[in-house]
Amino acid sequence: FLDLKVTYYSAEYVEALVQSEAQKNLWTQDEMDRYKYQLLKTLKLNECIVFHFEFDNAGSTMHMAPFDSFLTLWVGKKKLSPVDYDKRFNFALGGKRDCMVWFPRYDEKTDKPLLEKVLTVKLDILGGISPITTNRQFLSFIWDVTKDNPQRLYQGKAASRLELDRLIAR
Repeated sequence: FLDLKVTYYSAEYVEALVQSEAQKNLWTQDEMDRYKYQLLKTLKLNECIVFHFEFDNAGSTMHMAPFDSFLTLWVGKKKLSPVDYDKRFNFALGGKRDCMVWFPRYDEKTDKPLLEKVLTVKLDILGGISPITTNRQFLSFIWDVTKDNPQRLYQGKAASRLELDRLIAR
């Protein structure tokens, strides 16, 4: 069998993840702010649309190099390719592995947010990723993004630190 789980990192999901970790670890507000800062810095949500992939392959070894060539994100009628991904997926896969994949959040020509006025996003994965899925042209995942607003994550101390980092880098 092949078990594949793909998670879209919406602002609501990230906020719930931060709250869950804080409650589980009994963090203070300062510890929670530091965790949120590190998470936002790592995810690059202000620049990218982020997905987390989890594979559990109990079938034949999967060969997905280059992994980004197997992925297409449809935002409205726009077809997007990943800007970055975990390169471990370019190696043969047997067993469990997870990774992050980043797609552009802004149109490179107009610099406008791609998710603006879009109802859903669809992620297509070519069926050729595994002998188990070769009978399918695509494996498709669809998310409702009408209420996703990543800018609401950038409030408070974590946002101040990220802005400071941005200014220092300039």
